[in-house]
Amino acid sequence: MRKYFLLFSGIMLLIAVIWSFYEINRPRIGPVGEGAIPFHFWITMISTICVAIFAIIVALQLFVKRK
Repeated sequence: MRKYFLLFSGIMLLIAVIWSFYEINRPRIGPVGEGAIPFHFWITMISTICVAIFAIIVALQLFVKRK
């Protein structure tokens, strides 16, 4: 059960990162404008990608061990 949870969580985190990257790069008009992407966004994205990859790797290891 844990391996399925880790695999599902990792995939959902990667989908969330892709969606967030799309939203931050979507053209906007008005007072929001086309400002630079904030630094804290990149920190959040990189850390989320690392957690997602780690979760997927652990899930795959559990599948190989058949636990």
